[in-house]
Amino acid sequence: MRLLLVFLAVLAFSNAHRRRKKKQFCSSSHEEYRMFGDRTFYELVAGNVSTIPERAPQSCVPIQIYMIVRHGARYPGAKHLPKLELLRNFIQQVGEFSQPRLCETDLQGIRDWQVYTDEYDQLNQTEKGANEVKGIARRFKQLFPELLGSDVNVDKFRFRSTNRPQTRMSLESFISEMLSVPDDPETTQRRIDEAIVDVPPVNSDKVYQNNCKNYMAVLNNLSAYIPEFNAFGEGHDISKIIKKLAERLGVERSSISADLLWKIYTYGCKYQQQVDGFNGPWCKVFKRKELKVLQYWDDLRSYETKGPALPLAIQKNCYVAKDVISLMTSTRQQDIAGGEIPPAKFLSVHTSNIATLAQLLKLVTVDRPLTRSNYRMHYYREFDFSKMAPTGGNLVFVLYRCLETEYKMQLYWNERVVRIPGCPEDPNSFCSLNRILELYPNLVVGSETECNQEEICGPYKT
Repeated sequence: MRLLLVFLAVLAFSNAHRRRKKKQFCSSSHEEYRMFGDRTFYELVAGNVSTIPERAPQSCVPIQIYMIVRHGARYPGAKHLPKLELLRNFIQQVGEFSQPRLCETDLQGIRDWQVYTDEYDQLNQTEKGANEVKGIARRFKQLFPELLGSDVNVDKFRFRSTNRPQTRMSLESFISEMLSVPDDPETTQRRIDEAIVDVPPVNSDKVYQNNCKNYMAVLNNLSAYIPEFNAFGEGHDISKIIKKLAERLGVERSSISADLLWKIYTYGCKYQQQVDGFNGPWCKVFKRKELKVLQYWDDLRSYETKGPALPLAIQKNCYVAKDVISLMTSTRQQDIAGGEIPPAKFLSVHTSNIATLAQLLKLVTVDRPLTRSNYRMHYYREFDFSKMAPTGGNLVFVLYRCLETEYKMQLYWNERVVRIPGCPEDPNSFCSLNRILELYPNLVVGSETECNQEEICGPYKT
């Protein structure tokens, strides 16, 4: 009998030990997840134009390219420093309420975590961000040498950027690659110096979303416009993550609000991986499936501020979209008349420009709205900001002359050829320029339904 009791006691201890061991959380035992909405690295989701077997049939010649490229990975802004300091202060609570369930390596990573930026980094592009846009420039230059090659005169190109540190620096990186001449640094520098770069005053630029007064009125009253995001943050999925996170950190459940979890995910996790190039300590406190829930939460916010839930967010890209259509239309006219054609235009922009322009062109369709209650229905959603607008995300429009008299457009989205909705099926995803004008009458200058940027956004400063 005594032996049986001893055996049962040993068994109970062993089971309890296994249960305690099972509850310990260690990131090395879980598959890494790196999809972080608009902070997702380009290389993780983009295509590669250098692998395209055939860009166009021989009867078609490219005559113009318009590249709209989001800036590469960057540092947070100075306005984010208080949020980072808040996380640093929160770390002092780790382990005060209970024994943390994190394994020692991950726990030490949190305790050693420091604010990873300062006011001098203010929005500056990271080295990885520079390499992202350089790679894009290099691959398109190889794909379209007749438009972008080293023998094309620099004064034929037009470069433009919004007047923000991240876009200006990205454009500089882009230009340094686009205008480079192999094994000739002197000529390369001369070409860079001769580049015509337009950087409008920050307060009057119609490309920069912060100058759209009606849109900024929404962002200044943000909570009223993101009810689904707010409700999801108070729901079961987020509550479950908070409970697990409190156990892993050894803090009281009540010390982690939905707002604090959002700051941990946004500023501690996804922003820092933009700077370091890999998942840091705050990313490692979550399981892969939890990061997917947080990604959906992030997408919900984008859906309500940069998506179908807020038509204004999409319509405010009227100016950029019209510029593309207008340039292609005038190029056709110049070409027919035998005039000189500018071969390329480049525009360095922001997340919102890429994501909302894609929606304005109807490249993204949402059959079922994203809401607080249908996360599992959207597990494989089309409205996925990680794929829509990663760092370096881009939309590239190419105009071709075919058989001397027909003009067709081809569209690349993050280095993948995409068929423009409403255009006939085509092996090269070509669409006639005439069909483009029929599909988007609101983007045609002079049409009865032409969109008006100032009616959409309110008056701009001059």
